[in-house]
Amino acid sequence: MQWGLTQRELSALLGISESALSLCETQVRQPTVNLILGIEVVFGQSARKAFPALYAQTERNTLRRAAAF
Repeated sequence: MQWGLTQRELSALLGISESALSLCETQVRQPTVNLILGIEVVFGQSARKAFPALYAQTERNTLRRAAAF
């Protein structure tokens, strides 16, 4: 909404269905790498900013595995 795009328009730009986009927006489904990169291209925002919860979870998991080394 902030960018003036409907869900239909955004899903078309990203090459996914509206239902797939909705599932990602509600965090029922994790976004694919292509979706994350597409969001970066469309909105000019990093994955960290666009998907803060997913980024934080990935960061925690990666750092926990790194600590095991």
